[in-house]
Amino acid sequence: MRRSKATRAPLSSCLSSAELSDEIGSGTLGRFLGSVAIDAAAPDSLPVRQSLIEATRNGIHEVRLVRSEPIVLDESEAMLDFVRFLRDCRSTGIWVDWQGDVLSERFEVAVRHLAPPTNGGALADRWRRTHAVSMCTLRRGGDFTAILDTRTPNLRFERHVITGDPWLKALTALSAVTHITPDDSAIDETILRVFESKRLVVRTGDSLVAVPSRPVAGLASRYIVDQRRPGRPA
Repeated sequence: MRRSKATRAPLSSCLSSAELSDEIGSGTLGRFLGSVAIDAAAPDSLPVRQSLIEATRNGIHEVRLVRSEPIVLDESEAMLDFVRFLRDCRSTGIWVDWQGDVLSERFEVAVRHLAPPTNGGALADRWRRTHAVSMCTLRRGGDFTAILDTRTPNLRFERHVITGDPWLKALTALSAVTHITPDDSAIDETILRVFESKRLVVRTGDSLVAVPSRPVAGLASRYIVDQRRPGRPA
């Protein structure tokens, strides 16, 4: 089912990330009637999760990214924070309306549970066709984190249960874009390799970010997805 579009804010009301924070602080964000346009001239300086949480409390459930050039999701380090932003929007129940393309098949497979671009080439089209918001969700327990993953076609699901302080702390640290240097022992390389092999992180060079999102009740894809394709849970 398609999600109905919210009343859109005029482009003259396009906000920078700092202006979004100011609107939240002043309590006037509600004037955008559920949808706010954000200046995405610098896609590596987009709002962080706490600002997005506050935006939802102010009635915002859609963010439109406005940029003179389309965003191209490639394997550059600058794009890791954009992935972080898409994940945080997904986790807070905010739909992201953005124009662009994806050039990395590895990234497309890893982030297909996050909001795809409205246009683009073959990989972007596949992203829209296979997209579902519940494909890779994370739930935290007292001493564990469970991740349910249905991103891989022809598999019903994969369930990863993460326990142990080093593993849990690593996953928490990777919720932000993290730069790992060869002599950095903050996160064990074995843990990073396991996370990469399960596509729980995307990595470019020495920088990584986690991709599982928190489940949000009632959030639906804007795109019609064949929910009965082979391998998908009933």
